[in-house]
Amino acid sequence: MASPFVGQTVFAAPSIGSLPGHSPTGTRDIGTVSGTVSGALTKPPRRATTALAPNRFPEHPSGETKLRLVFEELDMNDNNIVEPEGFRRVLKALNFRLSAATVSDLYERMDLNKNGAVNNSEYLNWAQHYPVLVDAIYTRSREAVEQARKEAAIEGLRGSLEDVTRKERLSNQQYQACLGELRAQERAIEVLVQEHEARKDGEKDFGKMLFDAEKEAEYAKTERNAREKDVQAARETERKAQKPLTDARREVSVTERQISVYESEISKSREKERQLEQMLAEAKKETQRYIDALGDTNEEVARLRDREREMSESFQQIQMESKKAQDLLRDAEVEVGRRLELVNESLQKQRQARELTANADARLEEERRKLPPFKQREGHQKQLYDAAIRAMEDADKELRNAEQELAEYLSRRGSVEEDEHPLLEHEIRLREQRYNLDDRDDTHWDEVTQFIAYDGRSDTRLLKSQRV
Repeated sequence: MASPFVGQTVFAAPSIGSLPGHSPTGTRDIGTVSGTVSGALTKPPRRATTALAPNRFPEHPSGETKLRLVFEELDMNDNNIVEPEGFRRVLKALNFRLSAATVSDLYERMDLNKNGAVNNSEYLNWAQHYPVLVDAIYTRSREAVEQARKEAAIEGLRGSLEDVTRKERLSNQQYQACLGELRAQERAIEVLVQEHEARKDGEKDFGKMLFDAEKEAEYAKTERNAREKDVQAARETERKAQKPLTDARREVSVTERQISVYESEISKSREKERQLEQMLAEAKKETQRYIDALGDTNEEVARLRDREREMSESFQQIQMESKKAQDLLRDAEVEVGRRLELVNESLQKQRQARELTANADARLEEERRKLPPFKQREGHQKQLYDAAIRAMEDADKELRNAEQELAEYLSRRGSVEEDEHPLLEHEIRLREQRYNLDDRDDTHWDEVTQFIAYDGRSDTRLLKSQRV
């Protein structure tokens, strides 16, 4: 009867063909075989560069194929012989939970000629009596290969995940470097913008200073013009005041000359009086007339001198006011000069501020022209980094799915092994009981034969070979 578990995808210990030291074509080292699944598996390559080899155990084999492959699996040394140690190690590697005595008994049942080397015919005879065990060896060998293939695939996925993780880290480093360069460029532009704004503010301040200086210069010029007008008015007043003084001085001079003339005439008249006594009366009259005229003239001279003194004082006052106006004019001209110097200084500072602003504009424009390549590089590296993250997430998801699938696979296989173990024990017990019955039947046959011979009876029983 075929086992119901044939062809099922269940948990199995590693196939001996997949164990360290085993080669389908070469001699195998039994001493390197481990009894545990983790120790028995051959470590696959770190990177899966090619597709995994197909499982040499078919999922739905024929009876012949199954028997042949199980014999090959038990034939550890590839010499068409199943040896006791190889048989024990295979069952242990395939996780059969059988005692050492049971394994030894199974091998003894297989080794009919008791020479410690089971050939193919002995194996086939044994397999007819243990179909469930043979099926279990085949299934576990196939599942061990499947497990090794899945674990190799997982190792390949882990290697791929490590590759994409390393690429992601590299891409992240490149992205962070590009991002740092972009941030540095943006900070440089921000500094230049702040400097540009400061230059503009300075230019505005210098413009305001220039405006104030020009305004104050205009005020100074207006003040100077007013002072010039005051000076001109004072000079005009001085000129107008000087004219009566000149006229008065001229009148005084004319009067003094007239006095001199009168005095000369008086002298002549007195001389003439001395000479001409007869003309004394007339001369006295004339002298008195001249004396009266002289008195009047002296009074006029005194009046004119008073007027001259008054006009001289007025002229001196006008001169003082004119000098004061000239001093104020000079001060105003000095202030105008100082204001003009401030205007020129402000103009120079404004030109310098404009030049600095223009330079800052040029530098800012240059840095802004440099910004798009940094943004493009940052965007490109961001895309590469996002793609690397997606690839890493996909690889991680694929690895997790594969690990989950393997875990489920191992869990199912463990459950199947648990269900299979009692069937194997039952089959082994049944075969043992049958062998015991056969032994007892042979003993009974021999005892009956001896009794019939002793009693002299005819043995009419069927031969052993004729019994069912």
